[in-house]
Parts: sequence; C-alpha cells; structure tokens
Amino acid sequence: MTRRTAAFLLAAGLLSCDNAPTAPVLAPELRPELHFYLSGDLSAGGIVGVVGQPIDPNYRLPVGTVIPVAITTSAGDAEELLLEYVYCHDRRKRIYECRQIEVTMHDGQDRGLAESAVRQHGGRWIGTDLAGRDLYYAFGDLNRILYYVRQVVTVRSAQFTYTTSAAAPFESLEDIYVGALRFDLGAPRAGNGIVTARPGETVRATYNQPDGSQRIWDYTLPLAP
Repeated sequence: MTRRTAAFLLAAGLLSCDNAPTAPVLAPELRPELHFYLSGDLSAGGIVGVVGQPIDPNYRLPVGTVIPVAITTSAGDAEELLLEYVYCHDRRKRIYECRQIEVTMHDGQDRGLAESAVRQHGGRWIGTDLAGRDLYYAFGDLNRILYYVRQVVTVRSAQFTYTTSAAAPFESLEDIYVGALRFDLGAPRAGNGIVTARPGETVRATYNQPDGSQRIWDYTLPLAP
C-alpha cells in the first residue's frame, strides 16, 4: 500500500481531527481492496486492512461517517471493520493521513525497539516506504503513540504523514476510505475486534454493494516453514 492509500497517521500536539468517525451509513458502491500486513514473523501478528474508493468519482460521503466491512475467517472468527475517510485537517488546515505515522531510524538501527513502543501504545507496523521510513497504523491515541516512539533512542524522527505542506481543501484529494483491524495468530474469538487465524486458514473481507451484490476478497495465511 502506498503512503497515500495506506492511510494512517498523526502529528504532535498541533493536530485535531475534523472528521472523527460516527455511525455507519448506507454503503456506497465501492472498489474495495483487502490488504494483509505481517511483521515478518507470522507469530508477531500484523493488521488486516481495507481500502475503498467510490466508483462514482463525484460521490462524497458526509464527513465523519464510516462504512462497515465484514471480516471472517475459515475457522469461524467474525469481526466488523469500519472504513473512514483517509484524510484529516490539522489546525492550520494542512492535510494528513488520519491513522498513520512514519518513523525514521538512526543509521544502522533496526525498527525493533520502535515497533515495540508503537505496539505497546496501540499501533502496528505496516511496511517501509521508498525513503526507508517505517509506517505504522495507529489504532490508539495517535499523539500518545508519537510521544512514546520519539523517546526511543534508536529513533531519529517520528511524525504524521502529510499530503500537503500548505492549507488545502479535502475536495482537492481523492475520495478514499480506509480501515484496519489487528491480526494475531491463534484460535478464533469472534467479536473481540481482533482478527485471529492460524497458518493455512483463510481471512475473508466481504463488502455489500447497494445493489445487493457482494465484493469478496480472500487471503490465505502461509503455512509455517
């Protein structure tokens, strides 16, 4: 997932999100995609993410609304993932991705300590961008996560992912919705907000289009070596 479509981030005390999610709404016709991010070792878990874009390029959902997607597994787990608008405004009206932070390590340092700090305070690693920055999806308080990861001695910098350096309207950007759930290795526990599955089992995302049809994506976990 790219920095723009991955969707996740925040910035230090300056930020306040103008579009905090509220209640689910009638689903628009979307092009949703399922993404699975693992932290290298399957036992370390990861996230299940969905990105959706309205098929009608002129369609706009009211700011603050969310769109439900069903996540199930072949072993019986069943969770609800909520898509929300990917972008937020800070107080200067600069646009950033609402659920993502980016972390740069000091030369020669791996992400181990930083990833541990992020996980402890409600985030998960999702990948590394072309500039070598580690990207994390934030489930918890973004400012809190950012504060603690900045205390890690191996971290050079940690910040929100901005799409613009100057004030800009949301209308200037693509209408994209993103959402994610934590993934952990283990037996299913339906309804706890965490997707759990074991090697060889399949994770499925199901989106109900307004015409009654469904868009379904499957991901089968790799077998243990």
